Amino acid sequence: MGRGQWEKSDRLRELRAAAESFLESPCTLSPFQTRAILGELCSDLGYCLTPHDFETIEANPPTDPLSFAELVMNMEGGGVDDESLEPVLERVLRTFQGAARR
Repeated sequence: MGRGQWEKSDRLRELRAAAESFLESPCTLSPFQTRAILGELCSDLGYCLTPHDFETIEANPPTDPLSFAELVMNMEGGGVDDESLEPVLERVLRTFQGAARR
């Protein structure tokens, strides 16, 4: 494994560790926050959900960033792998951290 792969692996490990804190202290995103992060994932990363899937997540968003990221990725049909997960989890985690600070 090259240096770049190790750095990516370390970054994903850091993101997962930060996301795990929400397992002990779940956080429910508001409908506005949910729409905003789903829009960002679509426009920035191409994870564009069907209107039905969008509404499903908006009505009952997962309360931790890792579950949220994995759900979006699975609903979009691409599955979840470490390389794809990192940018999605990074954005979702940022949204959850902002919501938890309020």
